[in-house]
Amino acid sequence: MELPLPFELGTLNVFFLSRGNGFVLIDAGMDTPECLRALDSARASLGFEWSRMDELVISHYHPDHTGLAPRLLRLSGARLRISPVESETRRLLSDGGAEEQWERGILHDAGVPAPVIDQIELSIAPVRCGFRPLPTDLPTEAGAALMTDAGEFEIVITPGHSRGHLCLYNRRHRVLFSGDHMLEKISPNIGWHPGIDALGEYLESLRAVAELDVDLVLPSHGQPFSDHRAWIARAIASHQRRCDKLEEALARGPATPFELTRVLWPRDLPPFHLRFAVFETLAHLEHLRRRA
Repeated sequence: MELPLPFELGTLNVFFLSRGNGFVLIDAGMDTPECLRALDSARASLGFEWSRMDELVISHYHPDHTGLAPRLLRLSGARLRISPVESETRRLLSDGGAEEQWERGILHDAGVPAPVIDQIELSIAPVRCGFRPLPTDLPTEAGAALMTDAGEFEIVITPGHSRGHLCLYNRRHRVLFSGDHMLEKISPNIGWHPGIDALGEYLESLRAVAELDVDLVLPSHGQPFSDHRAWIARAIASHQRRCDKLEEALARGPATPFELTRVLWPRDLPPFHLRFAVFETLAHLEHLRRRA
């Protein structure tokens, strides 16, 4: 079912999986009245009551996937399955003031002018206020099983877009619920995180998923698609091209990460998207530094 989002992606896909007399919901949507109405209408169209939801699976901590989770858990009494890494990240981000100050420091060090930082933080504020702690109830380690009427889905941990991102894989039906790990027509944002090689982890996650036999990918945004190995090959090549562009730019002389962001995205970006572009540039620079 598609839920409306108040930014450029437009919609979020959530999935209902039947399980006996109940159901499992994959991702929860953003905490907006429009999203809640669409989700409740989808639930009603399937003939389910919220009391029949016995499990909520969260692919990752971002608010378009988790915003309505606290409300749905209260309505249903369902148990929650979210990676402990994502749960801890949400707990830390629930202090929005501290997160904003941290991010302002990173953007400043990346060479972003102060007025632009102000514009970025203003644009991101409605998203940041959507974080609330979400403690996990159910196992989320790699290989943990989730039973449904469609058979067993196993958890595949796929860091990159977020540190504890998870996908669900059904070997029998060769179906992968990919969350934001793989999207039909766009590349997910791979942002810098302190102390890790986020891009390196993402590339390794893609190679691991390429080893799975998958006939159908069901992403969180866009339409379902097939030929996941071709998608993965294109994605890896795309990130390599970005690394090559950065190395070519740096060979011409020193530049700030903000200036290098213009190399990867030469068009003018709105403040909201510029924030993610800067962090993705930082992730590529960290990857280059570690493999030098």
